[in-house]
Amino acid sequence: MILILFLLLSLIKGLAYYRRSYLLGGWGAWGYALTLGLAFTLARLLSPSLLGPLELFLPLPGHDLDTTYAFYPRELIPNLDTAFFRLAAFCFVFVFTLFLLRRLIRPLLVHATSQKRAQPTKCQLSLVGIYALLDSYFLIFFSLQLLTFIGLPQVQSFLGDDFLASRLLFQSPLLSQWIFAFIFDGLALNL
Repeated sequence: MILILFLLLSLIKGLAYYRRSYLLGGWGAWGYALTLGLAFTLARLLSPSLLGPLELFLPLPGHDLDTTYAFYPRELIPNLDTAFFRLAAFCFVFVFTLFLLRRLIRPLLVHATSQKRAQPTKCQLSLVGIYALLDSYFLIFFSLQLLTFIGLPQVQSFLGDDFLASRLLFQSPLLSQWIFAFIFDGLALNL
């Protein structure tokens, strides 16, 4: 199910990016990839300062001590609220800065590519496809991370039984280790 969703989302994003001629230029995909990296860095730096105000407005997912989580041991359940708010603050800042940066860079890319009307090369098309795949990967990864904090047994059994979800969450190169170190920093000292 997750694999089908991932492939479908990547295909839709790739087709949507193909329809945007400013992304097909050599600088378009690189500019959007740069905004993705910059939004990730800004979210890493700014999300700890947003943690306090976000706790006032975002509802708690509700972590009962008798709930069985697919990916977290019982010793972490009292600290899951803090980890959830850290991840939610990161995701909020990431999506907001990505949206803002893309809105700012779009007129520059449209102006830069409006002078050229050449057919896109295979290299440019493959860059757009790779970027669409990377963009979809980030979206699904962080959505699944947020779902791991929901204490409903149906959600936890779905995530625990899905092979691809567990592989995506725990064996993503660099991203899995970094996100778990980021959200559980200082919370799992007694394990």
